[in-house]
Amino acid sequence: MHLLKASAQTILDMACLEGAKLLEEDEKERKTAFDTKAVFPAGAARKSLAIVQVDSTGINDRKSGSWMDAKVGIIYSRSAKISKQRNLILDKNIYATLDGIEKFKQNFYLSCHKMGVFGAATVIFVADGMPWIKKLQKEMFGQAIYLLDPWHLAKNINLAYGKQNSEIADTLTQLAYYGEAASLLENIKLDIKRCRDPDKKEKLRSLYVYIRSNRDGIENYKKVGILGSGVVEKTVDILVARRFKLRGMSWYDKNAAKLLRLRLLKLNGEWDSYWEKRFNENPSRNFRC
Repeated sequence: MHLLKASAQTILDMACLEGAKLLEEDEKERKTAFDTKAVFPAGAARKSLAIVQVDSTGINDRKSGSWMDAKVGIIYSRSAKISKQRNLILDKNIYATLDGIEKFKQNFYLSCHKMGVFGAATVIFVADGMPWIKKLQKEMFGQAIYLLDPWHLAKNINLAYGKQNSEIADTLTQLAYYGEAASLLENIKLDIKRCRDPDKKEKLRSLYVYIRSNRDGIENYKKVGILGSGVVEKTVDILVARRFKLRGMSWYDKNAAKLLRLRLLKLNGEWDSYWEKRFNENPSRNFRC
């Protein structure tokens, strides 16, 4: 094996070329499934449980100076407790993209199909309550048990009530954790009527809308208990934040999309097999990654 010297820019260019190849293959598979032949790849064997989590984060867009939305979805069914504070996910599959919501939905649908989600006896969908994610859940996972992430729920209650009413916020949070969405909404409605501060009243109204929109995600705590979205949030941190969101970073969307796709290989445990395949396609190329 020959060792080659390469500049950081050369390595970036090579990575982007490989990422582009992966994106082309993804797009071909998506079109085959949704635009042309309606042919889907093989799915996994039927499983008793599938857990689906979706989240997003912003990446600084160098061209526009605004933010581009990195959407991330993860599917898993088994985990093992390896310490008091840590669980190991045993069979995860991750999908992420900078594309719009419709393409994300289609490609994530394919990932879920491959993982056997739609044939699972029980599907649990966990999210933070963002409207676009809630809409996706209703459209794609209508039979799933939806759970609102408890950390985001508590955060929104505390933001609405403020530090001066922390005891009330704690009481309402505990009420929510018992799955009592109706009582929670009734209490917030009474507080809105009593409130004389316009700014605080508006915060309470926003909280009321948030709780009402995610009512089923709270009531379902009674069915399956509380499950947070920590798995997808940790994935977002490792996959996106640690590479694309360091201080002072900004990205052109095309480069970020290509590198994001390449990073998925590592997190999905496909890195070694992918490069083995690429090397075998052209053995004369003296590189292995």
